Amino acid sequence: MFAIYSFAFAQLVLQKQENMNGMDMNKKDTMHNNAGMSNKMMGTAGLVPLGIMVGEKGKWMVGYQVMFDKMRDNLDGSKSISNEKILQNFMASPTDMRMQMHMAMVMYAPTDKLTLMLMVPYIQKTMNHITQSGEVFAEKTNGIGDIELRGLYSLLKRKDLKHKVLLNFGVGIPTGSINYRMGEMRLEYPMQLGSGTVSVIPGITYFG
Repeated sequence: MFAIYSFAFAQLVLQKQENMNGMDMNKKDTMHNNAGMSNKMMGTAGLVPLGIMVGEKGKWMVGYQVMFDKMRDNLDGSKSISNEKILQNFMASPTDMRMQMHMAMVMYAPTDKLTLMLMVPYIQKTMNHITQSGEVFAEKTNGIGDIELRGLYSLLKRKDLKHKVLLNFGVGIPTGSINYRMGEMRLEYPMQLGSGTVSVIPGITYFG
């Protein structure tokens, strides 16, 4: 059994502020209507998920996201298995695991259709165990995970913003450790910080 909690914090758009004092009312109204349409399409400004938004040409965006992940109990295939049964064959059994991932993100749009993104995760993991003798202990790891380089390309965007299709493409770089140890013991795969391999990350997104 597990529960996942994810919170996306406000993303800061770095851009110049235009001086609107000398702008005529018609232009102001047009900008207001366009902004309203954009907010309906994408959500409140500054809270749009970075993975589904293409930025404006020449603009930067930075963001931060934190995810909490909690898992407990064990499965043998698809069936639940008790700690007591595991301890009949193994010296220790995991009881629960917690993970926090803090993701720093930077986006840059070289064109109005293409946005590039760098994602750097910092991961903290804790797994609690119980032994055959009833003692409890915890394994802990923390550090940088696999860095991701992503791109978002706008394949289709209606002028009225009612429909949009994005092509997602990226690669995961194996920067996270796969050799984390507790003393002389190399920790199991779920406790490692990286995947150990280059990952291809394709996808397509529609929203409207």
